[in-house]
Amino acid sequence: MIYLFEFFKGASLALMLFGALFLFFKFNSFFYLCMGITPGLLLALIFTLILENHELKNKLKQN
Repeated sequence: MIYLFEFFKGASLALMLFGALFLFFKFNSFFYLCMGITPGLLLALIFTLILENHELKNKLKQN
């Protein structure tokens, strides 16, 4: 399960990069650059928080 979340975190970072580059080169505006980064950044944040929560739960179970 943890590997699936790691994969999704990496995929969301790729989405952030490619979405930002696509929108920036298509419309040639920094506003669209930020609009392309936003969904990938939010997904990366969510999966990072899920992974950290999972690690903290495992630490509490060990103690």
